[in-house]
Formats: sequence, structure tokens, C-alpha cells
Amino acid sequence: MAELKHFLHEYELTLNEADAVGGKDVECVVCTQPINKLIDAFYTCNTSATGGSSSSNCVGFFMHKTCSEFPSTFTHPMIPQYPLTLFPCKFSKKQEFYVCCICRSISRGFLYGSADGPNFIVCLKCVTSELKSLEDRNRCHPGHDHPLTLVQSPALFLCHACNTTATDVSYICTKCCFWIHKSCANAPITYQSKFHNEHPLVLAYSLPLVYHTLFLCGICGKSINPVYWVYYCANCRFFAHVKCASSTKMLRSCALFPEKMEHHLAGNQVNGISFVREFDELGFILCQSCRILGNGIFLSINKTTLFDIGCASLPRIIKHEGHRHPLNQLKYPDDDFCKACLFEYALRKEKIMYGCEKCGFYIHVWCALRPHMMKHRWDPHPLYLILFVKNVADHPHDFDCEFCSENIDPTTWFYHCNTCDLSFHIHCIDPYYLFSNMKLGATNICCDSHPHPHGLTLVLNKKKRRCSTCGEDATGVPVLECSPCKYVVHNHKCVK
Repeated sequence: MAELKHFLHEYELTLNEADAVGGKDVECVVCTQPINKLIDAFYTCNTSATGGSSSSNCVGFFMHKTCSEFPSTFTHPMIPQYPLTLFPCKFSKKQEFYVCCICRSISRGFLYGSADGPNFIVCLKCVTSELKSLEDRNRCHPGHDHPLTLVQSPALFLCHACNTTATDVSYICTKCCFWIHKSCANAPITYQSKFHNEHPLVLAYSLPLVYHTLFLCGICGKSINPVYWVYYCANCRFFAHVKCASSTKMLRSCALFPEKMEHHLAGNQVNGISFVREFDELGFILCQSCRILGNGIFLSINKTTLFDIGCASLPRIIKHEGHRHPLNQLKYPDDDFCKACLFEYALRKEKIMYGCEKCGFYIHVWCALRPHMMKHRWDPHPLYLILFVKNVADHPHDFDCEFCSENIDPTTWFYHCNTCDLSFHIHCIDPYYLFSNMKLGATNICCDSHPHPHGLTLVLNKKKRRCSTCGEDATGVPVLECSPCKYVVHNHKCVK
């Protein structure tokens, strides 16, 4: 065990990292706070236990390891001409209390005070804060080549880290014009953003050169200046402004959409474009791009084509790993197949798709948007999107879908786990994808057409249940539910 000769005690102290036996908690002589023997590192005097001393100062002498690091003297910037000394509080019978001159709190244990100068008392919490502030005042940051000086007075300026103007405590470089918010200086190197759950985001002090063609924030949708700090995920090509990554709300919302927008399917008929929605809380609309149902806002083109907000915002040109050339957003062909799933376009009746006309390579919008990795409750490992069967090594036997038990055509895209040898069709790994854009959870729904006396809730039924009105299977579809009564009814055909 490590030993320490401390100025507060005449004998050497022994360090206890943790006491496996535990026992009754004791009190630190410096801060008077309890010491948890199971988790706290602390010093104790064992001299009396070994017969070396019977002094009452040795019996029950316990001190946090962190408290042992307080200096014997300390200079406070409010009275720098009078050094402060660490001393114990001694209360008289008249209850003479010591009040901290900084935070005005009443303290026990040890304090810092001036012996020769004015009666200036500082508690340990204020000393800790000041020591931390001293460390912060001259800081070496990996995001800049020179030391940075803390400016404690809040100032309004343009931050060279996040490229935003805000009033904040800051760090400034006295050798150049570099000036950043303190909150930006304290930004973690890695950050788990709720807007990108797949991997932690890594902080870069400028956008890496290899990504300079990708300059849109994945949260707010605005451009990223490559000279400023950015959070990014190299695996998913996800980028975010420093402020956006830690934001508590998604900035790219439907409320920010313009009243009118252009779309290449409309040609020059700008007046034929409008935003519509299904105002019936039980209704839904089928997007004619991704073929997914939704009950939000849709883009209507010439009153014949409906795209949800996400598909209406898709870029005209994308680069996909499934093809060597850029893919353009095109009107669907009449007699071709999607190279990802082999479904015919005329059968699904999509209005747009992504394709390379030079090579005759076409894929559905929904297939183009498939994530590279998905999780499934049947496999403890992630399943990866297989674009080419050659990417699965040593697999001489067929691929069978775990969900539908059908054989998977190896020329199509599918999800696969090499560890467990589990495979899924891209449309089988999530059987509820058709309703992924529906806003569920509406409560207290009452309709004259159903006889139930309680208000119902709109939910996606994933249990094996039958409709209480028509008696047909209601598994895997949106239903109106009264959970206490175990009552479910189809929302699309049994409720008008």
C-alpha cells in the first residue's frame, strides 16, 4: 500500500484504494463528508492500531485521497497580497460559525483563511472551483497550435469552431485571431448523438479533405464549411455541425419547408405543385416513390402523384455502392426490373426511381435507401446489406430467408450475418416497414361506427389478434385499440 507524509498529520498515512469488506462509513477530517469504504480511495493512520501511538489524533483519522491533494497555502485573486492557509474549524460553545466570503455558505472541517491579513475565509468548494479555473485559464487544445487564454467575461463574437455568433465565456489565442466558445472547447472528442445511433460521432477540427465533396449537415440540412469543426461518422458518411450534433431537437422539420418547391416531374408547371395531407386522423396516403404509407404532409404534383416529405426532398443524383456510376432520379421504365429486389416497376407503379441509363441499371427509391446495417431480434449480431454475393466468402450452399423460408436469389440484395449464417430478404428483415412513416399513438379516438364505449388508441398491432368488428386477422396492421378491454378494430375498413 502507498504511504503519504501529509502536513495535516504527524505520522505517515496509508492509502486504501477500496475496502472489500466495507463496514461502517467514516467521516473525512478535511471535508467532513462520509467516506464510502467500498468505492472511495482514502488515507488512514494505522499507527495507533499497531501500538505505535495512542494519540487521539490518530484514532479515527480518515481523509479522502482527493482531499489530501489540497495545497497547504492558496492565493485567491481577490486578496493576492495575503496567502491563505488551510486550517481546521474550531467551534466554541457559543457556536461561532465560519462563513465563506465567496459563496456565503457555513462550513465545517477545514477552511482556507488569512492569519495576518483581514478575516477572509474561503471554503473548500470555492477553492476547488478556483483551482480548476486556474487550469482552464491557460489551456493547450488539440484544435489549435497555440495556448489559449480563458476570457471569463461573456462576449458576443463569431466562434472559429462552430461558426456561430453567440454570447458565451470564451478562449482566445493571444498570438493569432483564433477565438472560440468555452462550450466548443469542452466539446467531447467522440459524441453519441440521438440523431445517429449506429456509431459514435468523431470530432474533426476541419472537414477531412477526402469528404470535401460532402458538405451537408445530416441534422439541419445546411451546408458545412470545411474549415470549421464538425462531427462525423466515416462508416456512414454522416456529418453534423458541432451545435447541431448536441441539439435537443431535429432542426430539419416540416415546419421549415417552403410553401412551394420545384420538382423535375412537374416540368414547367410550377402551379401544379402543392402540399397536401390526410386530415382524417385514421387515414393514410401511399407514397408513390417509396411505396410506404404515411399520415403526414405529402407533395402533390399535378394532382396525380403524391410523394411524402422525405422522398420529395431526395437529391436528383446519388452515388451508391451498388453501381460504379452516379445514379439519376428518373421516371420509372415500363418494362424493366429493379436490380436490387427484381420486382417489376410496372407491377409496383412507382413514379420515380434511381438509375444509370448508360448501363440499364435501375433500382427502387426504397431499395436505394436501405441502411448498410440492421439489427434483428433473432440475431445478436448486426446484419449487413450484401450488394454482391462475392462479399460473402465460403458460402457454397443456398441463402434462405429466415422470415419467409424462401430461397434468396444471390443476384439480389439481401441482409446477412456471417457469424450465425442468417439471411433475410431486404423486404423481410422488417415486416412492418410499410407503416414506418405513420405517426401512431393518437388517443381518445371515438367514432360513431364502432360500438365500444371507451376512447381508442391508434397503434400498430404486432400481436396475433382478430378484429372485434369483422372477425378477420388484424396482425401486422394499424388498429384502434382499447388495451384494458383487449378490444381492437381495423382502422382502415371497419371504422368510417
